[in-house]
Amino acid sequence: MALALLIIVCVAVILLGAAALTLGVRGLRGTLPRNRYAGVRTPDALRDEQTFRLANRVAAPPILAGGAVAVIAGGCAAALGTAATSWLIVGIGAVGAVALILTGGMLGARAAAAAPVESGCSVCAASSGSGQTPAGAGSAGGGCAAAGLCSAGGGCAAALLGQQESSSPSPE
Repeated sequence: MALALLIIVCVAVILLGAAALTLGVRGLRGTLPRNRYAGVRTPDALRDEQTFRLANRVAAPPILAGGAVAVIAGGCAAALGTAATSWLIVGIGAVGAVALILTGGMLGARAAAAAPVESGCSVCAASSGSGQTPAGAGSAGGGCAAAGLCSAGGGCAAALLGQQESSSPSPE
């Protein structure tokens, strides 16, 4: 009975490790599609395809290491049989794999949060803090600001307000 339980646990750890390896390889290659089920799924990471790809590329190395640790620990524990050492190996390996995978997820989430947010307006985005004034709705500059689309959708107007607030000195 103990051997059957150990084999079930080892197979589960190996399968979870293989899934982490697959996730890590697809994240590293940039072939993991943006979805709500696999990969780094924070709101920052899911805001667009590029940010999702960046977050998962950053998260991939620790996820790959966690998957490898799980596969190796499950294989070693199954090879040792019913010895108490095998339970210790599979336990430490599973905890280490989870820690590595969570670390990868946190690194990916931080990378996604640090990625610049596209305002959707190339005219306004071109003057990000360089001292130039953006083209207004009545200017002859062209782009979405000239058409009045940025302020209507809140794109450039919201981006400019955020820049002004972050560049103004605090009253403290």
